[in-house]
Order: sequence, then C-alpha cells, then structure tokens
Amino acid sequence: RLSRRILSCHLKAVLREKSVSSQPPPTFTWITAGDAAAAAHGNLYSQSYTAVLQDTVESAFQSLGIRFQAKNYGMGQFSSGPELGLCMNEVFGDDIDVLMWD
Repeated sequence: RLSRRILSCHLKAVLREKSVSSQPPPTFTWITAGDAAAAAHGNLYSQSYTAVLQDTVESAFQSLGIRFQAKNYGMGQFSSGPELGLCMNEVFGDDIDVLMWD
C-alpha cells in the first residue's frame, strides 16, 4: 500500500509537470502518533523519529516532484490508539498517506 501511495503521488507530480497549471506539487503526508517517545520527550525535537525521517527522505521525494511532509502528533501520557480511532480525522486531518503509531 505504501508503494502504491508513493506511486500515486509521483503520477500526480508527472501530470502536473506536463500541464500548464500552477498547482502546488502533490504532498505525501507522514503522521507519527503515540506517547512521549513519539513526541521526543527527553530528547531534542530534531532527534525525534519524525524529524529524522523528514530530513532523510525529503530530498528523495523532492527529486520525484513530491513534497514530503512529516507531522509529529506524539502526546505524553497518551498510550492507546483506540480512543483516537473515534476522532482520527479531527485530530490528524483527512489527507494522510501514512499513520505510524509509536
């Protein structure tokens, strides 16, 4: 599924380049959720999984014409996903390509 989502974003980017429109590049959105470990409590934010992922893969996606956006929704003292399952769209938004729970 991940490779299909990346391929879909790449196809949108290629079609955007071939058209004369001024639309922004397609965005691949990675959400990291979880407890304090996902929020990088006890570390610098730049050392969090989400920030390292953003720095590591951003240029690869950019070479494909895709904007990579990693968002960190880690929250301390929040260790369970089922409660969020009822209001996922309100918390994370509707445009999610990957949701990782750490």
